Amino acid sequence: MGLAFFEASNLIMTRILALETSALDCSVALSDAGRQVQDHRHIPQAHTRHLLGMVDGVLDSMQIAKTDLDAIAFGQGPGSFTGLRICASFAQGLAFGLDIPLIPMSSLWVLAQTAVDKGLATSGDTLCCLFDARMDEVYFCEYKIDENGLAQPTVEEQLCAPESVNTQATIAVGRGLVYEQRLAAFKQFTLHEIDLMPEANSMLGSAAKRLGEGEVVAVELGQPVYLRGKSAWQ
Repeated sequence: MGLAFFEASNLIMTRILALETSALDCSVALSDAGRQVQDHRHIPQAHTRHLLGMVDGVLDSMQIAKTDLDAIAFGQGPGSFTGLRICASFAQGLAFGLDIPLIPMSSLWVLAQTAVDKGLATSGDTLCCLFDARMDEVYFCEYKIDENGLAQPTVEEQLCAPESVNTQATIAVGRGLVYEQRLAAFKQFTLHEIDLMPEANSMLGSAAKRLGEGEVVAVELGQPVYLRGKSAWQ
């Protein structure tokens, strides 16, 4: 997809870098005084090789130095174990060197907000987000879209068998839809999009609000959320 620029006048006047590598795509976005730029690429298993260059690219495109950043938002998971470790470690290293805070954000929530931003869901809709967790399981969460167009979780994030997904949603997104034959709720989905990936651009508005309200963490607390115990993948 490459670089894409957006106008976002509702953003607080801060400079935030957002990173999302929990899925097959690698996504980097930057906000500055109501302007946004995003570099989003479908590069499975190549995040490590491209992430630094993508970050440098969005910074250069808006003529912003790393030292001008106020915070770094990153997708903390759940999702690909490798992708989450890449994202968290990169965000930690950069934030530590710049002495700025981190804003960890749920990757399932980022997917939900991406669906809203792309017009797949709107105010009042209930949205089911599903990642393929492998091992015949999915990462699942349900969201209600509020009057401001923000995704609000209605349940706790879960790791479960596809048959155990319990949702009232009529819209579903994410690679977990690969298990459609095993999802009891699939027949109630009037709209479903298996190829939608979380995009970093959708993190920026909420990240700016959280930064303004002091909802940030120190570098050492910016950890991935796996939902699955380490013993299952080591």
